[in-house]
Amino acid sequence: MNIRRLLNPIITLAAMTVILCSCQKKEASLQMLSRDFTFSENCKPIDLPYGQWPMTFGDTTAKSFSLRFRTPLPLPMNEKLVDIEDIVMVETYPANSAGDQLINATLFLTDSITGDTPRRRAITLSVPVSELTPDISHDVVVNYTGKDVSLYIDGHLYDSDFPIGTPATGKHLAKIAANRMNVQFYTPALTPVRDESFTSDIPQYWTPPYGNAWVGDVVACYFNGRYHIFYLFDRRGHKSKFGNGGHYFEHLSTPDLINWTEHEAAVPIDKQWETLGTGTPFVHNGELCLSYGLHTTRLFPYERTTLPNMKADYDSLGYTRSLSYDTISGLIPAGSTYAVSHDGGITFEKSHKLFHYCENPSIYVDSLGNLMMLANYGARGTWQSDSLNGGWHSIDADFPPGGDCTFPFRIGNHDYVIGGFSGMWSKPAGTPVTEFRDIVKDGKDCYNGLSVPAVTTLPDGRTIMSGWIKMQNWGGALATHEIIADGNEGTLGSRWIEELIPHLPEVTLSPSAVEATPASFICEFTLTPAEAGKGTATINFGEGALWTLDLNSDRAWFASSADDKPRTLGEGGDLSGARNYAIPARVAANKNIPVRLLVYSRPKFKGSIIDVEIDGRRTMLSFRPDLTVNEISFRDEGISLGH
Repeated sequence: MNIRRLLNPIITLAAMTVILCSCQKKEASLQMLSRDFTFSENCKPIDLPYGQWPMTFGDTTAKSFSLRFRTPLPLPMNEKLVDIEDIVMVETYPANSAGDQLINATLFLTDSITGDTPRRRAITLSVPVSELTPDISHDVVVNYTGKDVSLYIDGHLYDSDFPIGTPATGKHLAKIAANRMNVQFYTPALTPVRDESFTSDIPQYWTPPYGNAWVGDVVACYFNGRYHIFYLFDRRGHKSKFGNGGHYFEHLSTPDLINWTEHEAAVPIDKQWETLGTGTPFVHNGELCLSYGLHTTRLFPYERTTLPNMKADYDSLGYTRSLSYDTISGLIPAGSTYAVSHDGGITFEKSHKLFHYCENPSIYVDSLGNLMMLANYGARGTWQSDSLNGGWHSIDADFPPGGDCTFPFRIGNHDYVIGGFSGMWSKPAGTPVTEFRDIVKDGKDCYNGLSVPAVTTLPDGRTIMSGWIKMQNWGGALATHEIIADGNEGTLGSRWIEELIPHLPEVTLSPSAVEATPASFICEFTLTPAEAGKGTATINFGEGALWTLDLNSDRAWFASSADDKPRTLGEGGDLSGARNYAIPARVAANKNIPVRLLVYSRPKFKGSIIDVEIDGRRTMLSFRPDLTVNEISFRDEGISLGH
């Protein structure tokens, strides 16, 4: 797939304090798959005329169907455009929290699989009317396939979710609100065919291009000449699939951190019982594999899954056995599995093998070529096996201590394990696993506001960390920084990656004035203390967003007011929330301290990302809800400002 190049945008600004970026480097570009589709018919449609009349639905309808019609704008409020009782309904809804009228499509289901008693469920998909072209007629398609349900308008995919259960069969009353809508019903469903065109975006601070879609847990690797990012695609902040997440792995890659490509989903959801948890990419037998967990216990009781049998096998044998979940009878697959790529890391095929009862398996190959796993969620410890499919045995039952997602890596002469939201451990390279020590409590970690970061070393020797900036209940924007050794004894820091700095207007900070700014900008300056290790400097972005460097305590922090003193991670602070927190700055002895900060905002964010780099060795990311920066001010005590 060829990667399109973006022309650097020309930005015109009226504010005298803003100048154009003079940097001539190429801006990193992500070529994205089109979100526009055409539809292939698998049957002749049934025309649904205006009025009310009964319809009969059979087993074919319960497996898949499509509802298609045209509707003009503007639309009346609170009107049911199409209502097939107990099957599907499309209606206008007064407003969302932003005051925008919605078109809602609701699918009604009977769930007879996740509990002892059948229960009614409803999935609602939405699109704000403000996103549609006014005063024309629009083509609306509600597409239910059994594994997913999607809402398309004019061929553009706006929303989707994952059902549990099936629509009812038998006779149902159909109500069509207007005789000009040309309503058609298809069973089996239409087949969406993706348009071959592409769109472009920047990969830093990126989210999928839907109003309710976000980047979740990130896992990454370098393979076959490309840096690969796999992320859990999230809609609704962990609330898809009736609040059970409904996550699956999407895939981005780049050969050079400049030219990025979005691929088709690496591990999609194919079954109603599937929802995925984090794992790791790893190379096995020369092929790129992606381990992940089946988080089936979100949907089914533990006793109805394969987990009790898998755990009993291990307790009896001292090692795990492999199961093929295509041959399992009476139980729902759960636990560790993997997908494998046979084409160099672009497309993946599910193995349908279960190899461990852990539900977040972090598999890697150590420096001696051993197949290893760090177990999380449902298990703990370090494991080893001669075969990917079973034979896993524990070699350290206590490290790592479980949790979310753990990733091993090496920088210099130290080995590290980073663990999800807050855990990090280090040991001298080549020493046993038992030598790992907690470095968070000593302030030697490199957490910087990212959630569940993954760490990868590139062929040029750089070690980079990608994760998500929390922007709502769960999930947010993708961000990538470089990890560096920061002094002796295994201390780590981080810095910006030059290839990923977006082209933004530059703002010159003044020590004595409030500076006007665009909503997104970059600013560089130098702080010089009158006395080394003394003084403070604070930048106020407005709306309760302040960043402070305090040399007296050698700390930097984000806060909501000048009186706040947030805690570091080692003190129990919450960095993964990406709001108010502190880090050890490690710059108290410096005479001159260069600082770069960047503010990035998009309408979807409903707020702004602030990214700060201190002395080229420490970075801090924060998302400030409801913040649109229009001006910034600088306040100092014992520190002078230079450029």
